[in-house]
Amino acid sequence: MTAEYAVLLPVIAFVLAAVLLAGAAAVQQVRGQDAAAAAARILARGDGEAEARRAVARMAGDDAALAHTADGGWVAVEVSQPGPGPLAWAEALTLTARAAAPQQHPGAAVDPAGGRT
Repeated sequence: MTAEYAVLLPVIAFVLAAVLLAGAAAVQQVRGQDAAAAAARILARGDGEAEARRAVARMAGDDAALAHTADGGWVAVEVSQPGPGPLAWAEALTLTARAAAPQQHPGAAVDPAGGRT
């Protein structure tokens, strides 16, 4: 009986670690999606990119990157961040979230430093 447990214990530990990492990645993906939606709304209002970056950092973490485009009256945002734990160390997983919002002031130019011009 002891030999069976010795073989089974590492398998159980590996499965448990995989489940925990998958759960952490899912939570981090949701945080990234929420951050992308918030950044899209901020940029659609005509507020500056600096404010959107602060919101993304606050919601998704300091290692999250923001990219955005404005085209055809819409603002599209992409937030990318490394995966959690060992997945980030090995750069094996990059989580990406996208969101879009209609521009509320399509005629106003957005100053990257902050705000409408």
